[in-house]
Amino acid sequence: MTFLSFIQTRRGAWYFFIAVFLVLVLLWLPGVKYPVLSDTAIYAFLGDSLWKDLRYELLDVSYSKHLPFHAFTSHPLVEIFGYTMGMKLATLFAGFGVLTLTYIVLRKTMPRGVAEGAVLLLLFQHAFVLMIQLGSADLLFTALFLLAVYGYVRADEDERWYAVAFIAAGCATLTRYNGAPLFILFLGHTFFRRRSDFTLPIYWASAIAGGLIFGLWLIRNAYVFGNPLHTDYTGEYADHTPNVLQQIVSNTLYYLHPLHNFLPLFLTTALYGLWKHAREQWFLIAAMLAAWVMTSFWWMQAMRFAFPGFPILAGFAVWGFLDLWKRIVAFTAPGFRHWLLPTLMTVIIAMHGGALCLYAYGECNAAFDRYVGVIPKDLGLTPEGFYAWHEARQYMRSNLPDRATVYATDTFSEIIWRKDHALRPDIRIVSDYVCGSYRFTQRPDAGETVLFTSIAEPKTSVAVATCE
Repeated sequence: MTFLSFIQTRRGAWYFFIAVFLVLVLLWLPGVKYPVLSDTAIYAFLGDSLWKDLRYELLDVSYSKHLPFHAFTSHPLVEIFGYTMGMKLATLFAGFGVLTLTYIVLRKTMPRGVAEGAVLLLLFQHAFVLMIQLGSADLLFTALFLLAVYGYVRADEDERWYAVAFIAAGCATLTRYNGAPLFILFLGHTFFRRRSDFTLPIYWASAIAGGLIFGLWLIRNAYVFGNPLHTDYTGEYADHTPNVLQQIVSNTLYYLHPLHNFLPLFLTTALYGLWKHAREQWFLIAAMLAAWVMTSFWWMQAMRFAFPGFPILAGFAVWGFLDLWKRIVAFTAPGFRHWLLPTLMTVIIAMHGGALCLYAYGECNAAFDRYVGVIPKDLGLTPEGFYAWHEARQYMRSNLPDRATVYATDTFSEIIWRKDHALRPDIRIVSDYVCGSYRFTQRPDAGETVLFTSIAEPKTSVAVATCE
């Protein structure tokens, strides 16, 4: 029995996913040392408010920007493991859910080898590997999105799966607004392809249940703010998007760039796979596009916003690759193929390994800067900032005097650093500036003494101001 035939057995599939999970954990571990911040910190605090006070408040102020489902589901892990480890475990499990559901969806709709290949392609995709380390809501949303799509596909055989489809769509929309197009997709597809299902009581019961899940958020906003559609995203979008059409064009060009999806080889095979299998897989293509509806005009550009469509795109990338390889086998001599295959594998490993190094791991990025240095040292990537900060933190841990005071600049960092022991236990962490306190900074003030500056870019210093 060959390896490929073994993993296609039930026992082999279990071994395959155990191996995938172990590799996923290894890819996740380097990011554990960095504390959560930004959106992830906000979700952690909102989860506290939801579970402990039955309110949705950020530092005792009613909140209306980030949706509540990620905050709700991640809080039990936060309660057990702390803010940083809890949120990062939540995205580790969500990431494994994405890989598992990618396999399940594609196994149902594409050849089994394509499903397995897509899982491996996603496992080493640079944006995915970064997201499992950050603790944000993107992977939970992607998992729910895929579950909704799978439920709808299965409902063609068993109407009870409509409950899974619509409830998962409701939970996805309660995680990110990007889930709302799923309802339009499902209702539209039913109208054109399954119109008789409109007569099924379970169809409408499921659709209403899914809508009510998101409706809870609208009811809450109406009660708290007097407007069910109240959200801080509205003002943010208006401030950053003067021209919607220009934004759509800019976003399209950004996400079509190979570095912002699956790199040149698999982007090419994805386009080929889409072209070849569009007629038979138009529902999956529509689902993928539904994941990108709101991303298409949102002002902020980042792979995490487009990622929910990537699992399906990965399927077409692998399918296109296998189709092209079959053509190569049919029209070339064995000697040429024996040379081409290892060359392709070398190129794939080099390209995807390089992207992982630079995009997902600050240590590797810094080593590349030191020993290779072909590209700019500061690419503005999140892991670069994390690792430079970590170098400065190591200096603080080793060299600050006993009971020193560190200025954290914001309340979120103060609480998380203190509770998760980001610095030494004796160090006092404050968010209100105290004369003589130490701080991390990339722009030291003129009156500060710089004690340390990181080797890694962006240069991050430990500075202290002299009291007068």
